[in-house]
Amino acid sequence: AAGISGPPMIDPIGFERRVTSERSSAAATVITTAHEPESRWQFELAVPGLARVSGSRRLKSSKFTGPNIHMSTPDTLCIRFDSGYAVNIESEMEFTSSLLKLSRGTRIHGKAQLSDNRRNVALLQIDNGGEVTGTVTRGAEIVGRFEGSLSEGVTFRQYHGGSA
Repeated sequence: AAGISGPPMIDPIGFERRVTSERSSAAATVITTAHEPESRWQFELAVPGLARVSGSRRLKSSKFTGPNIHMSTPDTLCIRFDSGYAVNIESEMEFTSSLLKLSRGTRIHGKAQLSDNRRNVALLQIDNGGEVTGTVTRGAEIVGRFEGSLSEGVTFRQYHGGSA
């Protein structure tokens, strides 16, 4: 939203927004790549000395139900740390938000799959009530589990020595 003022406008296809932090020199770029049949953006964030993040977001659908808006946003994300560690994330999330201050704010539900260059794979699920569950595996071995809720916090319980 940096640099955006006035009434909302739709950026033309190919339009690039770029913001650089004066404090950290981190630079973020977002390019609008499509509007129909779904909106799409490509993004990149470079944090010098730490990591490079790149990916895409699609606005697959949005609909209004009374004062609420529902949006489906499949994302892909790749994070490459300068240390050599890399992780890929694919998510299929749905957001519900009220245009009025009558409800508890934005709600999210959906699932995400993560994989890294150390052979770890994670599946994460957020249900309609905000409960979070997930499992991290390495091959056939369960490495750990995510448990909790968006409102109370999420914990990761790591398993040692192949015990579940």
